[in-house]
Amino acid sequence: RLARLLGVHTQTRPVIISALWQYIKTHKLQDSHEREFINCDKYLEQIFACPRMKFAEIPQRLNPLLHPPDPIVINHVISVEGTETKQTACYDIDVEVDDTLKTQMNNFLLSTASQQEIQSLDNKIHETVETINQLKTNREFFLSFAKD
Repeated sequence: RLARLLGVHTQTRPVIISALWQYIKTHKLQDSHEREFINCDKYLEQIFACPRMKFAEIPQRLNPLLHPPDPIVINHVISVEGTETKQTACYDIDVEVDDTLKTQMNNFLLSTASQQEIQSLDNKIHETVETINQLKTNREFFLSFAKD
């Protein structure tokens, strides 16, 4: 049902979410008072089994509706006769996959605990550099004092 509603059959999750957002905007389904809510029309209500949902819930509600695509089958005949000239063929096949590492990196960068830890480590580095500079200045002073 969702594929027919959005006009997509086999696509990645981001493309499907984008198409769903376009459908929501086109049909003015975003709640005018509470912008984070989507008011489902009769089609979306049949698909998601709820009259209203938060926009942030869409990826979670899409999970049971999305299935992996059918595998790609490539039929190729291998010749074992020695009389034929050998031919080499190379094919590039583009495959889109969800980038889990990118998601993990974004979650790490956006977490406030990590930001606080990074800030604390930056402060320690700054203090250590200041201490090193002060000790270097002291060393140079004492070396010049020892020469005199």
